[in-house]
Amino acid sequence: MAGANDVSDPEWTVADPVALEAQAYGAALAKARQIAEQMALGLGAQLGDLVYASNSLNMTFGMPKAYAKRPARTQEPALQIFPKKVERVVQVVATFSVK
Repeated sequence: MAGANDVSDPEWTVADPVALEAQAYGAALAKARQIAEQMALGLGAQLGDLVYASNSLNMTFGMPKAYAKRPARTQEPALQIFPKKVERVVQVVATFSVK
């Protein structure tokens, strides 16, 4: 039987990193709005429009560790690769007006 039976440090990525980044920014802004709404309620005010937003990003790829060396066997094990979740981590600073 021919074929790979050992994989060392594969790198995982996504087909559309721009879409992943946009999704991450959208989620971060939604979370910022939710937190700001709670703060405004605590102040007895109502949250207004988004006035300013800035961002930063950090691409994080999950990578599995290399498989441990196994003792020789009479039958070759089937190769199984379990990709890690690929995610985009972003940070936003948002300023909202209050009414």
